[in-house]
Order: sequence, then C-alpha cells, then structure tokens
Amino acid sequence: MRIVLAMPETLWKSAVEQLKHAHESAMVLRVRRAQSAGESVLLVRDVIHVNESDYEERSSTRLRLPSRAWFPILGQAAAAADGALFVHTHPGGSALPSRYDLTVDEELVPPFQLRTGQPFYGSLILGGSTDAPTFTGAVIDASGHRESITLIRVVGRRVWVKQAERDSTNGPTTEGTDDAPLHDRQVRAFGVAGQALIGALHVGIVGAGGTGSSVAEQLLRLGVGKITILDDDALTVSNLSRVHEAGLEDVAESKVSVVARTAARLGRSNVDAHEMALLTPHSLELLKTCDVLFGCTDDQRGRAILNRLAYYYLAPLIDMGVLISSVESQLTGIDGRVSFVSPGTACLLCRGRLDPAAIRNESLTPQERAALVAEGYAPELGDPDPSVVTYTTLVASLAVHALLGRLFGYAPVDGTELLFRGLQDQLRPNHVLPNPQHFCADTTTWGRGDTTPPLDQTWA
Repeated sequence: MRIVLAMPETLWKSAVEQLKHAHESAMVLRVRRAQSAGESVLLVRDVIHVNESDYEERSSTRLRLPSRAWFPILGQAAAAADGALFVHTHPGGSALPSRYDLTVDEELVPPFQLRTGQPFYGSLILGGSTDAPTFTGAVIDASGHRESITLIRVVGRRVWVKQAERDSTNGPTTEGTDDAPLHDRQVRAFGVAGQALIGALHVGIVGAGGTGSSVAEQLLRLGVGKITILDDDALTVSNLSRVHEAGLEDVAESKVSVVARTAARLGRSNVDAHEMALLTPHSLELLKTCDVLFGCTDDQRGRAILNRLAYYYLAPLIDMGVLISSVESQLTGIDGRVSFVSPGTACLLCRGRLDPAAIRNESLTPQERAALVAEGYAPELGDPDPSVVTYTTLVASLAVHALLGRLFGYAPVDGTELLFRGLQDQLRPNHVLPNPQHFCADTTTWGRGDTTPPLDQTWA
C-alpha cells in the first residue's frame, strides 16, 4: 500500500525545527486517515512537543519517556477523534530505525491504539538537519502488520515532496526512472532524483477537455506515477479542435478514454479514468488520496468541491480558466488564469473565482432550473463560450509549470495566481489574502479529512 504523510507547512517547520538540537527530541502528531483503493494518507492536524521536564533520558543517540509524557497528548487526540504518530529525531544522522526504535514501536502500539480509540499506530523518525531533513516511518495496525510510509507531502505556497530514506542494501530510490531513455532530456533538467520524485506523484485531474487533455498529456510525458481523471462528457466533432490526441474515430467516446489510450500508446498503465463528473461523494473518494489536483472544469459546483478538498485533504489545487470574448466575430479579450490553492493561501471564493449563485443553479435539477428561469430567478444556460486550442494549451502549460516550479523550488511563490492577458501580451502574478471569515482561514479545516457529510457539505 502507498502511504503518504501530508502536513501543512507550518506544522512541518515546527517538527523539523527540533533537528537543530544536538540531542534527540520527541513529539506526537495528531492525524486523521483517508483511504482509497491501495492508498492511505495520514493528514497531520497538529504537532505536540513533549515537555522538557518529561524526558527520563535524553542524548544524541537515545531518549526515554515515561507514560505521563504522552498520556495527556493521546487524550487530546481521542477527544478530537484523531489518531497519533510518535515522532523522534536523529539529529545529524540517518533516519533509519535502530533495533531499539523498533522495540519501542512494538511497546507503544497497544497503549496508543487504546488511548486514541483508533485501529492504528504510527511512528516517524526525522534525520539529517533542518535544511536537509530525511525521514522513515511506518503504520502498524492492531494485528501488528507494519507498512512503511513512502512519501511526505508538505503543503503551503510550495509543494514539498520527499521520499523515505532507504537502507543502503536497497540502493537509492528509483521509482519513476524505469523509462530512462524516454525521460533522458528531463533528467538532464531535474536529475535522477527529480525524475523519481515526479514518478512518485499521484495527480488528480477534473475535466478532460481543452485544458484537461493538455494537462494530462504533459503529465503523462513527464512521467507522473499515477493519474486519476474524471469527466462525464463524450467527444463531439467540435471538441476535436482542442482536445489533445483526439481523432475522428473517437467521436462519441468518453473524453477520459482518449487520455487512457494516450497512456497506453506510451506504454503506461497509470491512468485511472472515470466517466463521471465531480458531483457525488463517490467521485470525491477517487480524488482524496491524490498529492495534487488540477481543476480543468468549467462548472462552478465541481470547482467548489475541489476548492474545499484542497484544505480538507491537504492536496494543493491548481485551478485554471480561459475566457475568450468576442463581439460580432471580433476578439475583445483573451484572458487566462492559473490559481494555486493550498492551506495558507486564499480559497477560490476569497479570490472571487466562484459564484455562489451559479453554484446554486448548477445544483438544481433540470425541472427546478426551468421553473426558476420561468420566474426570472435563474439564468438560462447560454451558448458555449468561444475556445481556441492555442490558449487552452497555453494556460494548461502554465498550470503544469506552477506545479513543477513549486515542486523543485525554482518558481517564486509571492503570488498564488498567474493572470494572462492575451491582447496585451501580459503575464503577471496576483495575490489575494484569505478572508478571515472564510473556511480556508480556519486551520481546523486543514486536514479534517473524512466527515459526515463529506466536506461538511450537502450533497444532492
């Protein structure tokens, strides 16, 4: 099973800050677990440090704690319906566990599970330094079965992803580098480790039209490890001018099937394609274990779901839109937008990218909408907006650039949006602060995970 530990940047910094000490330090992570087919994400809700006075023994290579040190912490976790991971540091050293560490894990499994009321116990070791941290970790169930944590995802204005340290007998991590000839030119840019990082990612895409098909094509050729893509539309002849890899033989087929066939032609079987819209709890289940999400949909309701998912499941959203305006066949505007949405940044509602009235109207049944239209309370669905492959592809490329730039740290993060004005040949950053009254500014929503109802929303 693929197990990922996801943390807001503020909590990650609080944890790795302990590596500055010459002696080992201990803390407990309060977590919630989100699971989907073959994947599990541990969503970190809080980092609680052990009091200095509670250490019975503490040196550069060893520490010992009495039960009083962590019983109150486990009580806090239980009260919040959270699980708990025991964390300690190996400052300046390897994060690989010693025999003593493994023995401690065995001893802590029963009390941690009993005190939290959760059927799992987790452990994490942080090694290296504050500037170059390493980690290993594991999750142990009630039967004693142990699974390694394979990836840490830290979310904020950047997307910091780190694979677990490996034993020298296993060699360096090579996931994502099996197609070395295919990715040779990329490896020259990002290095072998960078290509392996791309290969370790699970990316979700909602929408497989002009922008979505372009995003999917680029991610496939970059070597992303797994892509989950949702779209309920079938291809029409008018789609062929902007949907990448689509041909006449694909008309009336689902748009997502085109993406799956593109992957097959590249010798990849990593596309999980679903002919459905993001409108139900089931569709949400397919995306909640993704590392990153791309919003390539025009509908406001689906965009609103992705907007909350980014915070509840600590999965950054890169949302995009393209608007081409014309009057009597004369272009009056070519506008594109790429928004990076993540804990610590403003949500799409704060930025004015969501229209509550449109979300409400899209949630109505056709009969309800027709009735409101007749009464003058809801707009009718107009003709499709103009669309040009040049600009849908350009905005999709800027969106993938937003991921790569944050993943590898070369893009500035002062702005959380890129705005494109085609008629003016302008590309500029934009930044909006979170509204203190909105859910995105409430840190208790960060990593909230599974709720009833899902995302604390009413679903039709």
